[in-house]
Amino acid sequence: MIDDERLPTKKAFLDYLKLVPIYRRAADAVFKSEDTMLNWRKEDSDFSAQCEAAIAECLKRHVRKARSEFILERLFKDEFAERHEHTGKDGEPIQVENYTYEKLTRWVVDKAKQVKNGEEEPKPNSD
Repeated sequence: MIDDERLPTKKAFLDYLKLVPIYRRAADAVFKSEDTMLNWRKEDSDFSAQCEAAIAECLKRHVRKARSEFILERLFKDEFAERHEHTGKDGEPIQVENYTYEKLTRWVVDKAKQVKNGEEEPKPNSD
């Protein structure tokens, strides 16, 4: 690692990455921007390698504790992640209506009039 005035900040950054392997969070912890830390990694290949090693160390430590199902769900999402499928009435596709600005504005004005007059709550019409 390049030994310069940045060295204490780089070491603190590496220490944080060993705990939380998220560059943005580590940058915040040392009061630097994520872009600054990216530039430092580009300028100093040893520092960059140490960042990767710090992240690997953290992940290795946490993977040992994680449930195998959790690991599979995260690493192989297509095969193992829980899925939810939403359907409309009787398994039909969900009906979606598109409203133009004018149509929506008209509906809001009509609703306001009905509420003011104490009428039933209006429902948007699909014309």
